[in-house]
Amino acid sequence: MLVLSRKVGEVINIGDDIQVKVIGIEGNRVKLAVGAPRSIQVCLAEKLEQRMSAALSGALDVAGEVIEQVIHLKSYMRRASVQRMPRVA
Repeated sequence: MLVLSRKVGEVINIGDDIQVKVIGIEGNRVKLAVGAPRSIQVCLAEKLEQRMSAALSGALDVAGEVIEQVIHLKSYMRRASVQRMPRVA
């Protein structure tokens, strides 16, 4: 990780199309302005973690529903095969 020191008004360039500018310092908080193309997602790490957690939770819910359906289908198939077995004379 690169650690940089900047004063208010100074800019950090990332590649050719991303700029991070220090626009203010209030106590222990630093205000940054981020300029990036719309194709690049810029968000706070906490927000990204929340989104990922919500997405994972949703995926686990769907996986649980699929597993329940597979179990139900297997049970149905077992009952159907038992009913079709010919009787032994």
